[in-house]
Amino acid sequence: MQLPDSQDLDGLRVVLLRTPGRSVDFGEELARRGALPFCLPLIDFERPADPAPLERGLERLAAGGYDWLVVTSATTVMALEACARRTGSTLAGAVPAGTRTAAVGEATAAALSRAGVPVSLTALNSSAQGLLAELPPGPGALLLPQASLADDVLDAGLAGRAWRVDRIEAYRTVDYPADPALRLSEPEPPPPSAPAVLDAAAYRLLAAAGVHAVVLTSPSTARRFFTLLEGAPSTGLAAVAIGPSTAAEAARLGLRLAATANAPTPRGVADAVAGAVAPPPPSSTNGVTP
Repeated sequence: MQLPDSQDLDGLRVVLLRTPGRSVDFGEELARRGALPFCLPLIDFERPADPAPLERGLERLAAGGYDWLVVTSATTVMALEACARRTGSTLAGAVPAGTRTAAVGEATAAALSRAGVPVSLTALNSSAQGLLAELPPGPGALLLPQASLADDVLDAGLAGRAWRVDRIEAYRTVDYPADPALRLSEPEPPPPSAPAVLDAAAYRLLAAAGVHAVVLTSPSTARRFFTLLEGAPSTGLAAVAIGPSTAAEAARLGLRLAATANAPTPRGVADAVAGAVAPPPPSSTNGVTP
């Protein structure tokens, strides 16, 4: 019998490849459903080595130089807010009324709303391809701030639809922990409900104890986790990808996935974890169980 979702992860150890502050909502949903959540930070984020291009981009944005601001992650929102504040403004103050804002998914849209930026479009399919499919064709000017490691799917796709795209590095993805002088800080200290933090050695001990799930939260974390697995037992591991781009990177690496979340939300991830570890239904022949 299918367990109700409040019990379907009872006692399962689930490791989120995120920092504590970014794991809170996911950890709370997993705990509500009976899991024992942990977080294993593998990546962190720093400001660009040269902040001038991003500062100039925000200046042009504030002056009405773009028809659209396209934002592909909540981390980008944090980077834009930090850059605006260093120049004596805010992100909300840098987005004029005539400029529309697009978000790659619900989490990014929520981050923009918290920053006071109205969101004109939120992609239903939370991916670069989904955002590209829903944005209107050009012509016009578009600001695309992204991570240093972002691929060119969105940039090239928009350029092919008659947009003039200014793609600017908003932040750098680095190994955890980041340089304190350059780190994009968490908005606030994580609450007591944040999952317990593991390091690589503690994860190996947890993995050696048996069945557990690991949530790959980005292509970057997938790559680093693949490297970590060289020194950790993988028996009993159920790897879950937060979305299609992460799943594609896991496949490229040869990392076997048990599931991919339908949505990169706490509920979507918890559902994927539950599906990954659910026992298969009993087999039957002509309605008779052998």
